[in-house]
Amino acid sequence: MIADHFAVLFYNLAGDRFFDIKQFAYEFITSDVRQGLRFIVISVFFALSGICCKYSNNNFARSAKLMCFAVLLSIATYLLTVYEIYRCFIICGVIHCYAIFVFIYALIEKSVNKLSDFGRKIFWLDISLLFAVIAVLFSYFKPTMESGNFLIYLGVPQTGYVPQWEYASPSKLFWAFALGVAIGQFLPYTYSKRSCAFPLLTFCGKYAGYIYALHVPIIALLILAATK
Repeated sequence: MIADHFAVLFYNLAGDRFFDIKQFAYEFITSDVRQGLRFIVISVFFALSGICCKYSNNNFARSAKLMCFAVLLSIATYLLTVYEIYRCFIICGVIHCYAIFVFIYALIEKSVNKLSDFGRKIFWLDISLLFAVIAVLFSYFKPTMESGNFLIYLGVPQTGYVPQWEYASPSKLFWAFALGVAIGQFLPYTYSKRSCAFPLLTFCGKYAGYIYALHVPIIALLILAATK
């Protein structure tokens, strides 16, 4: 994800004296290889995010923090676009999907946890399979709306919508998150205030919003400083 954003930012921000590198970045950005890698990386990201939900004490608070980051990201990219600094308005990106998914998990967490260990595994595996089918159908039929982007958070954007920076469809990605939650049901759970069975996953899940929100402006500043 970071490498992908680096390529996009380098192409848009680097000076003309780096034409050859910018051309290479452009070829990568527009290639099928990039689309395939992006799909794999985002799917793995959401699967890991789903696993992390098991190790969170309060997924409602986590989803609220993520949604704050998502709203601030939309506002910041909107202002950059409106003032013609950089066309990058994000209506529904990866961080928006992440917030939505964690919120959905938080809503049903207590009810699902009443099931047996086997029942929880089957439930999340079935949900993952269901949304995998939905993702395939959405990819094939590509549903859109004529009247606007009112259903973009359900994976139904306005007809002809072309994202300026990124668009992540919740309907096409929830399968990966649910699969991660299912995988988490097979992993050990030992949590205390100081330790966890998977501290790296806990750290990434806890600070995912910060990591996502900060890496783009940091990369942009580094590129501007190095190439101007």
